[in-house]
Amino acid sequence: MSGEVISLGTSLRGENGRIWRGVEKNVARCDPNYFFTFNLNPQSSGKDVEKEFFVLLVDGDHVGRASAAFNKNFWNVGFIEDFMVREDQKDCVDPLIERCLSTLKDKGVKEVMVKGSLLPALQIEGYGEVPPYGCPHNPPWYVDLFERNGFLKAREWTFFNLKLPEVPEDDALDHLGIKLRPLRMRDPKDVMAFNNLRYETNAEPYMEINPMRSEKLSRFSLFIGSIIMRFCKMKTFVGIDRDGEMVLFMGYLPDFNRTMVPLNAVWKRSLDLQKKGSVLSRLYSLLKVPFAIRRVKACRELGIGLKVPTQSTPGYLSGYSKVCRDIGIGSAEEVSGEMKMEDLLNYLLYLMKRDGYEEITAGIQMDNLSMQPLEDFIKRYGGVKTVGRYAALVYNFRGDVLHERPTQV
Repeated sequence: MSGEVISLGTSLRGENGRIWRGVEKNVARCDPNYFFTFNLNPQSSGKDVEKEFFVLLVDGDHVGRASAAFNKNFWNVGFIEDFMVREDQKDCVDPLIERCLSTLKDKGVKEVMVKGSLLPALQIEGYGEVPPYGCPHNPPWYVDLFERNGFLKAREWTFFNLKLPEVPEDDALDHLGIKLRPLRMRDPKDVMAFNNLRYETNAEPYMEINPMRSEKLSRFSLFIGSIIMRFCKMKTFVGIDRDGEMVLFMGYLPDFNRTMVPLNAVWKRSLDLQKKGSVLSRLYSLLKVPFAIRRVKACRELGIGLKVPTQSTPGYLSGYSKVCRDIGIGSAEEVSGEMKMEDLLNYLLYLMKRDGYEEITAGIQMDNLSMQPLEDFIKRYGGVKTVGRYAALVYNFRGDVLHERPTQV
């Protein structure tokens, strides 16, 4: 039994969209652990993204799908996204992966990454649990499918969930002369400075956390964005140094996937023709999601970014720059300073607790040694639970051969 790969083109309008969504329903019917996740930000979208959609047809049934995405901002890297396949048809999926690789190779990319969500990775442990917002949710055997097609694991992340401890308000930022305040979402200059800071401090450019560094930020779009952030309880704080420069950010948001649990139950019932509820009941469940966001007690960290100063007075460098060196940020050498990574993390936990959250889900890139203090910090608290492990899968093109499949033993 072999599969046929069909291209749906670059648009999912009309019948193409129905086929695409039908694959997801087909996979979900065969997988009791399938979870319909919350997605504020499509994986790859926008004017700088070229995307082609493919479905896998086996015996007249659409049993799998994937898209090949090329982002002009990452000219040498392509992405395979939206991948899913029924388990009973996984032996037929190789042509689908090969078609995506061939399409991206024609774009001139040097390597291809698999993207299961905002995180450029696939899940290797924890499937069946409610996934943290922004993380992939797939059966671990998906990894085997890509590895047999020449993909290699490049890095891993582990995500933890822990109860927020009581953290007293700390004056750690005063050690550096940094004043923390909320990001002014309606101020174009403030947002542009924040965008530049995130761009400069981001260690993983493919996680789609980098905004476009556009000089054209309309006040209307900022106004709409501020309303969405306020309604969804997305909080971002920035730190201003003595020279008035934005040098620090930290933020968090509700774990939106927690709000999707009731909706998933309704959605799965709708897949069963015998238990299918009314359209009105499904619409009612969908409308409850935005309001449930404000009641979620678990949050996701957006991270911490701190920029190393390049020109400052000697006294200033003795505090701020040494702290940056101590926590492994930037290219500065030596290890000393007044404030530790723990101070920044404690302050972030304090802000979350003050906002009424009771739990936090945080991730660690396991092969990044500079993140070791974060791992030690998280594991210090009791009741820490590992909720998922994820691996980045990368394919490198070699010569004119598309790929060499490993020899079966």
